[in-house]
Amino acid sequence: MKRVKTDAGITDFQVASGEMGLKACRQSGCDPVRTDETGKQNVRMTEMGVKNIMIMGVGGQGTLLTSRILGNLAIHAGFDVKLSEVHGMAQRGGSVVTFVRYGEQVAEPIVEEGCADVLIAFEKLEALRYLHFLKEDGVVIVNDWRIDPITVVTGAAQYPEGILETLSAARKTVVVEATKKAVEMGVPKAFNVVVLGAAARYMGFEKEDWLHVIEATVPPKTVEVNRRAFEAGYYIERDHPNERGKLQAICVEEGRALYRIRRINSNEVEEALALAWEVFQQFESPDYSPEGTEAFRRDIIENEIFISKCRQGICPIYAAFDGDKMIGIMGMRSNRTHINLVFTRKEYHRRGVATAIFRYLLEDVSKDEPAPREITLNSSPYGKPFYLHLGFRPLSEEQEQHGIRFTPMKYMIP
Repeated sequence: MKRVKTDAGITDFQVASGEMGLKACRQSGCDPVRTDETGKQNVRMTEMGVKNIMIMGVGGQGTLLTSRILGNLAIHAGFDVKLSEVHGMAQRGGSVVTFVRYGEQVAEPIVEEGCADVLIAFEKLEALRYLHFLKEDGVVIVNDWRIDPITVVTGAAQYPEGILETLSAARKTVVVEATKKAVEMGVPKAFNVVVLGAAARYMGFEKEDWLHVIEATVPPKTVEVNRRAFEAGYYIERDHPNERGKLQAICVEEGRALYRIRRINSNEVEEALALAWEVFQQFESPDYSPEGTEAFRRDIIENEIFISKCRQGICPIYAAFDGDKMIGIMGMRSNRTHINLVFTRKEYHRRGVATAIFRYLLEDVSKDEPAPREITLNSSPYGKPFYLHLGFRPLSEEQEQHGIRFTPMKYMIP
């Protein structure tokens, strides 16, 4: 992704449109053919067009911060960006809506009715209020949360029933229990970033770029909280209202491929361990002595006691599937607080598979009584950067036992 830096950092929403030429189409928000200065078609911009995003909520829900994150991201990617805000009685919980438009060259800041590609709603009545702005093939991402407007509070009106069902019947709708999730994570004010994480998959930017811009936009002391909130939303999607409440951990590659994550069955243990052995030999074994490689094979891959515990579910293994193909695994010891297996097939590296499995694992163990406060693991040299990115912290320097090099690490569950 192209990076653009200015003396003002990434906070200036009016940037030059660059070398590409574009005639704005106010009705569709995109132009069918774009060319650069040589007359060649610009494929990236032909696919992206001018993107129209609307973000809505009530006063105090973080609507303006969310629009700044998205606007900064689009600038960061080299797009021309226009942003505008419409305030109701924001201080009293009134409606607040922001328009974010980005593309090669954006003529106006306002999104017209029927032209929005994505609606991001922090409250479900606000989603219904602005639904007529959404394209026929657009998507609405809505927080399943109710805030009564002043007319309902005073008894002058009634809060509509069946809002989520109405939205789903009209357009593609993604329902996210973001407020509930943020409360569970101990960061209730970050629910808006959970919603943004769920919406991110529909806007064509890489997850790492989102995280980079969030870090640059939010106050320094809230960076880690907002990173965790974004990733929580990024890997949770609820489609139809009838399905809400069911956690689905989902990885999306380029907005298309769908990998589902679940706990494996007893008859899938051999397949999981075969995957672990294959990936271990490719990436882990080079860092170990022959003694270390043999110890892993003997103590894990061919250990009948361990295999039996896996089949019984005593040592749970979670896996990601591309269709029917197992593509990544994460296993735990019987105490369900220590991870001892983390492997992803080579061709699926750097697609967020292991991260999504870990988030699913955390959600599952949180149901234990008592719920664990921390997760530990012994990281190989190869895996240490990944675990640091997840939020694990080293407990000591690297150690070596039986030819296996590892760093003990711990993750504190929020």
